[in-house]
Amino acid sequence: MSAATPSAATTTPTPSRGGPDLPQERRVLTAIPGPKSLELLARKKSAVSDGVGTVLPVFIKAAGGGVF
Repeated sequence: MSAATPSAATTTPTPSRGGPDLPQERRVLTAIPGPKSLELLARKKSAVSDGVGTVLPVFIKAAGGGVF
């Protein structure tokens, strides 16, 4: 690796990538679980045995730089 190319260990995280500078704010836009999660929970209940539990009744499609 050349001296001009920074390594992953030496780069500073940006707010969009996470790290200590990421603002710790939560914005809840719908009820929890939301309407799409309720649909998926109903689908799971109809297809999966009750022995397989759910700890957190939400489904995350994508996440990036989020605070949960």
